[in-house]
Amino acid sequence: MDMHNSDSDVQDLQAPDEEKWRLAYFSQAFFPFYIILSLAFFTIYAFDSARYQERMELVDRSAVRVHSRYLIGVFNAVMADIQVLARQVQLMHSLSNRDHLFIAGVEEMLFAFSDRKADFLQARLLDEHGRERVRVNRTGGRTELVAKDQLQDKSNRYYVSNVQRMTPNAVYVSPFDLNIEYGKVELPFNPVIRFGMMLHAIDGKRIGMLVLNYAGRNLLSGLDGRELCVGCELHLLNSTGYWMVGPRYDDLWGFMWSKNRDRTFAIRHPALWRWMAPHGNGQKRFDGGLVTYATVEPVSSMAEIESVGTLFSPYDDVVGFKPYLDQWKLVVIRPAHVVADDLFLINKKFLFFYLVATILVVVGAFFFMRTRIRRLRAVWMEGLSQEVQDTTEAILRFALSGAPLQEQLDQALAQTLRLSWLREADAQGALFLQDDTESEKLRLVSAEGLPADVRSECARVPYGQCLCGEAASRKALVFSLSQEENAQTHFKREEDQSHYCMPIITSDGLIGVLSVHLKRSIVRSQAYERFLSLISGTLASVVERKRVDEALEQALEDVKHHRDKLAFERKFIENILVRIRSSDQFDPGVLRFLLAPVEKTAGDLLLSAQRPNGLQHILIGDFTGHGLPSAIGGPLVSDIFYSMTAKDLDLLEIIDEMNRKLTLKLPTGFYLTAGLIEVSMSEKRLRLFNAGLPEMLVVRAGRVATRIESRHLPLGIHELLMPEEAVQSITLDSGDRVYAYSDGVIEADDSKGVMFGQARLEEIVTQEPDERECLLEQVLEEVQEHQHGDEQADDITMLEIAF
Repeated sequence: MDMHNSDSDVQDLQAPDEEKWRLAYFSQAFFPFYIILSLAFFTIYAFDSARYQERMELVDRSAVRVHSRYLIGVFNAVMADIQVLARQVQLMHSLSNRDHLFIAGVEEMLFAFSDRKADFLQARLLDEHGRERVRVNRTGGRTELVAKDQLQDKSNRYYVSNVQRMTPNAVYVSPFDLNIEYGKVELPFNPVIRFGMMLHAIDGKRIGMLVLNYAGRNLLSGLDGRELCVGCELHLLNSTGYWMVGPRYDDLWGFMWSKNRDRTFAIRHPALWRWMAPHGNGQKRFDGGLVTYATVEPVSSMAEIESVGTLFSPYDDVVGFKPYLDQWKLVVIRPAHVVADDLFLINKKFLFFYLVATILVVVGAFFFMRTRIRRLRAVWMEGLSQEVQDTTEAILRFALSGAPLQEQLDQALAQTLRLSWLREADAQGALFLQDDTESEKLRLVSAEGLPADVRSECARVPYGQCLCGEAASRKALVFSLSQEENAQTHFKREEDQSHYCMPIITSDGLIGVLSVHLKRSIVRSQAYERFLSLISGTLASVVERKRVDEALEQALEDVKHHRDKLAFERKFIENILVRIRSSDQFDPGVLRFLLAPVEKTAGDLLLSAQRPNGLQHILIGDFTGHGLPSAIGGPLVSDIFYSMTAKDLDLLEIIDEMNRKLTLKLPTGFYLTAGLIEVSMSEKRLRLFNAGLPEMLVVRAGRVATRIESRHLPLGIHELLMPEEAVQSITLDSGDRVYAYSDGVIEADDSKGVMFGQARLEEIVTQEPDERECLLEQVLEEVQEHQHGDEQADDITMLEIAF
C-alpha cells in the first residue's frame, strides 16, 4: 500500500501569492540597478569612444607632422651639400691655372663626396653646353669614376636647359620622377631628384654646371608606415595629385606614362581632392574613415632656390608634362574598416563587461529575491508556528483546569481544527485512543464535523485497517490523496481532498491517532507535518498527564488509607510502650530531673529505684536515634533494672545483664549509651558507671570538681563486659551536686549549625541555684533560646543529685 510517505513527495511550504512576490522582489532589485548600470556603462562607452576618436585624430596628425618634417629635413640637407660642393669647385677653378689640374681636382672631390654620401646616385660636372666632363656613379654600394670615353652629352635633357637659365648661386631642383637611361624608364623604378647649379669664375664667366642625382628611394624609405596604425594608408602626392607613395603599385608615378594619366588621387577621390587642394593642412571624416593631410613645400623655405620644369620631353613614351616641385601632399587615410575594427574592439570590451555586470545584477537580484522570499516565508511560517503554539498552550491550559479527559480531548480537537490552514481546507477531524478492553484496536473518543455514519463505522478501528489503523500499526504519519485508489478510508472519496493520520505516541508507546480529513486538498509539507506532530505531542501530554493524575489520585487515596492505618497502629504501640516504661517503682529519692523528648516515645531513659538495703539505683540512657525504633528497647531495660534492683542485686550485675540482653535482642546498629549511679546517702558516696554518655559533672563550690568520663562501650554492642574497671567511686560533701545528661543537651544547634556546647552548660550548672529548686529549668530555657524556636532535633534528658 503506497501511502505517499516518502520524503521525495514532501514539498516545501510556500507562502500565499509567493510567485507574485517573486516577480515583484526580482523586479524591485533588478530594474533600478540595471538602469543605473546601463546609464553608467553607456556613459563610459561614450567617453571611451570619444577618447578613441581624439586619440585616433591625434595619432594621425602626429604621423603626418613627423613625415612632413622628415621630407623638409632631407631637402635642407641636400641643398646644403650642393651649395658647399659648388663653392669648393669654384674655388678649385680659381686656384688651378690649368684645365687638366682643375678636372683632376674635381674628379677627386666628387669621388670623395659620393663615397661619403650614399644618398646620391651620380655627381657630375658638365660644361656650360651640357657635355659631361666628370661623372661619378654609385651603384650597388660602390663608388666609381666614369672613364672619359663613356661620358655623355646631356645638352638635350630638360634639366640641363633649366640649369643654364639659373642665376648665380641659385639651385635648380627637378621634379621628382623616375630615372631614364637611354630614353627608357629604368626598371625597377629608380626615383630621382636632380639638383643643379651653374658655376661661375671669379670674373663671372660660366665654367660649367654641377648636377647631383639624389636617390629618391632613400627619401621614400624614410616614410615609415610602421608609425601608422595597422591598416592605415600613407599617400605622397605631387602637386597634380599623382602618387609617389601609395597603397597600390600600379598607381605610382602615373605621370611617367601616357596610359596612366588618369591614375591620380583627384580622379580616384574627386570630392576629397577638392577639399584638400585649396588647404595646406586638414583632417576630415570621410566615408566612415578619417583623412589627415599636410602640404609639404620642400624648397619654399630657401629664398635663393628656384624650381622650374619643362613642358616638353624628347621621348615618345614619356609624358611631356613635368610638374613643378612646389608642393606635395602627404596624406594619411584611416579606412572605414580600420575605424570599425577599432570601434569593434571597444564595443567588444564594453559588451563583455556590460554582459558580466548584467549577469552580476541578475544574480544579485536573484539572491535578493530569494532572501526576501525566505524572509516572507519565514514570517508567514512564524505566524503559523505562533498559531500552533497558541493552540497547544490553549490545550494545555484547559488540561490544567482539571476538567474530565473527554472534555479536554473534545476541546483539543476543536482547537486544532480552528487552525487557519485547516479551517481554510474545511477540515474534519477524529481523535482515537487505544482501546483498553481490546488490544490492537483504536476507539473513537472525539470527532468534529464527521457524519453520523462515519462515526459509527469508526467507533472501533483495528490496527492496519483504514488509514488510521495503518498509522497505528506503523506508528508513523500516513498521508493520502483522494485520487489514490489504494488508499482505504471511511470518508467519501471526492476530488481535491487529502488525509493526514498522525500517531499519538508517548514514552510508553502508542496511545492513539489524530485523523484530519481535508475537503480541499493542500500540499503535503514538512511544515504541516511538524505542526501536526506538535499537536500530537501535546495531546499525548494531555492524555498521559490525565492518566498520571488519575493514578496519582488513586495512589494518594491508598497512601492516606495506609497512613491512617499506620498512625492508628503507632498510637496503639506508643500507648503500650508508655505503659510498659511507666512504672510505679520509680523512686525520685535524691533525684531532680529534666525530660524533653522529641516524640511521645522517646529514645532517652531515666529510671530510679531503691534496693532493699537502702541504696538507690539511677539509670540515665540514650538509645540511638529517637522515636518509636529507639523506644523499643526501653521496656527491656526497665524490666531488667527494676526487677534486679528489687532483688537487691549489685550494680555490676544489673549492668552485665542489661548488656547481655541488649546484645542478643537489639539489631545491629542499635545500642544504648548509659550512665548508672548507685547513691548511698548515709555514707555520702556514689558509684558511677559511664558507658558512652557525655562526661558527668561533680560541682563543688561553684566549679566543676570532678568529671566522670565514659570508660566503657555503649551497652548492646558486644557481649563481653568489664564493668569493674569502668565503675568509679566518689565521696561527696554537703552542698555538692552531680549532673548527668544525654548528648541532646550539648549538641542542640541553631540555624547556623552552632552547638549549645559543653562550656555553656558548665557555665550554667556552676552558678548558685536561684529561687527555683534547681538549675535544670534554666538549662532548658537557654537551650531553647539558643535554637531560636527551631524544631528540637534530639531528646533532652538531664538529672541532678544534690547533697
